[in-house]
Amino acid sequence: MERPDVSYVIRSMTDSDVKSLENLDPDEFTIIYPRAIYHRHVRYFPKLSLVVQVNDNVEGFIIGSFAINQGVIYGHITSIFINESYRRRGFGGKLMNEFEENSRMLKCKYVNLFVNYRNTSAIQFYRGRNYYIFNKIPRYYSDNEDALEMRKNLE
Repeated sequence: MERPDVSYVIRSMTDSDVKSLENLDPDEFTIIYPRAIYHRHVRYFPKLSLVVQVNDNVEGFIIGSFAINQGVIYGHITSIFINESYRRRGFGGKLMNEFEENSRMLKCKYVNLFVNYRNTSAIQFYRGRNYYIFNKIPRYYSDNEDALEMRKNLE
């Protein structure tokens, strides 16, 4: 992974950023949700809805939430995406760092996410960040492909 070599800022996503997400060019594994989903994350989870802005353009984002399961607060990454031309430059890691730090401030014990079992580059990226495979979920995606639930302990 290289370091960013351009001027950038990581900040909370705003409602005005949501329209710019339509300009992103997703890969086969990225789900672009309806605008209402992003607006809901901006409103209810502002510290877990972040963008990376390069030269006034949104080039990537992470959105997520937090919840309670069996008395344990955890963060959940709904989606993370970096435009192809800005990948392998450290932006994904920086978004993850900010998300994880904000999850800690919210008293989350761990962060989880779901990834397509065929998305080996993403799985490798998450493993490099100390995420581990917690569970396999058969037919999770709309095309009936399996997902892996990955987790990272924050304590």
